[in-house]
Amino acid sequence: MNSDTRLILGNISLKLINIIQDKTNINHYSTCFSSTFRQQNLLLDKSSIRQLEIPGQYTTKKQKPLIQHHIQIVVKAGEDIRQDQRIQPLFSIINDLYDNYPNSNQSNSAYIALRTYKVIPVSSKLGMIECLDNTPPLKYLIQE
Repeated sequence: MNSDTRLILGNISLKLINIIQDKTNINHYSTCFSSTFRQQNLLLDKSSIRQLEIPGQYTTKKQKPLIQHHIQIVVKAGEDIRQDQRIQPLFSIINDLYDNYPNSNQSNSAYIALRTYKVIPVSSKLGMIECLDNTPPLKYLIQE
C-alpha cells in the first residue's frame, strides 16, 4: 500500500472514529450490526480479501440485514477511476445502438452487450467499483 493510500485511509479512519465517539453505543442503533461490526474488526489484521458491511437498511434495533439488498464493491486505490466512471454511459449508448440496429438479427446471432457497472470516485486516487454477478474474471477467460 503506498503512502497516499495510507494517508487517505488514515484520514477516513480518524473521521469515522470521531463520528462513532460523538454517537452513543452502536447497540442503540442495531444489535445485529453491532455484532457484525465486532466480528469484522477481529478480521482486520488478516491479509485477505475482506467483506465489509455498511449499514443502510437497519430501521429497527433488532432487524437483520436483507441479503437480497447486499452489493459487493471493489475498493480501488492508487488509480484514478474517474475515466472508468465516464466510460459507462458510452457503453450504455453502444448497447442501445446495437439493440436498435436493423441488421443485427438477434435470433441468428449471439447476443452481444457490454455490462455496465457503478463507479464511485472518492478522490483522484481512491474509488469504489460495483462487482457484477455471474461475470468471470478476465484471468479465467484468457485461460480458456
